[in-house]
Amino acid sequence: MAPVARSFSRLALSCPRQAASRRTTFLQTHQPCSTFNQQRQQLFSTASIQLAPGSETQESGSAALDTAIPPDLQREIKQEIRSSIRELRKQVRDVVPMPPRYRTGFWSEGEKDDLMTQVEDGDDVFGEDDMTSMAHAELEEHRELREYARIAAWDMPSLSALAKPFTLPPQTHILRFRQTTYLGETHPAETKVVVELCSKDLTPKYLTEEQRITLLKLVGPRYNPDSDIIHMSCEKFPTRAQNKRYLGDLVNTLIKEAKEGDSFADIPLTFPHHKPKKRYIFPEAWKVSEKNQKQIEEARNQIEDIMAKKGIVDGNEVIAQAAKTIPALGSMGQLAAQTVTVKKGPKARGPKGRN
Repeated sequence: MAPVARSFSRLALSCPRQAASRRTTFLQTHQPCSTFNQQRQQLFSTASIQLAPGSETQESGSAALDTAIPPDLQREIKQEIRSSIRELRKQVRDVVPMPPRYRTGFWSEGEKDDLMTQVEDGDDVFGEDDMTSMAHAELEEHRELREYARIAAWDMPSLSALAKPFTLPPQTHILRFRQTTYLGETHPAETKVVVELCSKDLTPKYLTEEQRITLLKLVGPRYNPDSDIIHMSCEKFPTRAQNKRYLGDLVNTLIKEAKEGDSFADIPLTFPHHKPKKRYIFPEAWKVSEKNQKQIEEARNQIEDIMAKKGIVDGNEVIAQAAKTIPALGSMGQLAAQTVTVKKGPKARGPKGRN
């Protein structure tokens, strides 16, 4: 802004200089003072018109100002204004950064839309010497399959040396924990842990019969009377170890409460939450005994022997033999052999041909 201010200050100083020079000429020609004052007022009025934007006589004032300022001074002022504009543009460019020019990728070449060419697609310069990204993904999947095939062929057979025979858990292991693994995939239920225990396993070592009934009342709907199993689960913690530890502490708390707490003797032990499955009991006479089984097998063997001797049954022969033995079937055979003549009527063509 400093060069612009200097240029305008020079413009203001040049105006009185021109007025002074004209004054000397006016004095030499012995013009009256009134005429000199009018000319000086016109000169300064034209300068003020040029500096005041938005006036109606701006064009006439600029023309008068051009005639009042020498050409050399006009060139200097214009050069200073242009140089100041360049400096201002540089300052603005430093303060306000220009938008980055995005490199057009392989998929944006030849696009006429400016938005498509300005957005960077993230691909390197394609030199026609490599596969596409989709082909690389297919190749990576093929490599992964080959890796698992090698593991199945060479590593898995060696695992048989580490196999151990299954043995039943000892009687001291009352709690049975169950967890679910989703083979490396993230799942919301992968931290869930389930514990099961039989209530009768707690007696008589840990609880008495009365205390066991109290425990069943405390457990409530988590008890299945058909299988005598208490089922509880936990998934409130982020890891399986924490959920398992919580269930173990919960079982200990229930046993302690059944021993030391209220026995709830006035509350009956009911199971409204459990709906037993219907089991149909068939009569004993319907059951297949060994004697009946032998009779069925003998009948099947007789049928197989008859079929083996006669071979394939001829239907015509069976009908002819039946007609000889039964007279009613013989008369029906004669009627079937007779031919019946039927008169041929006119052809019907559409609704008009029908009677």
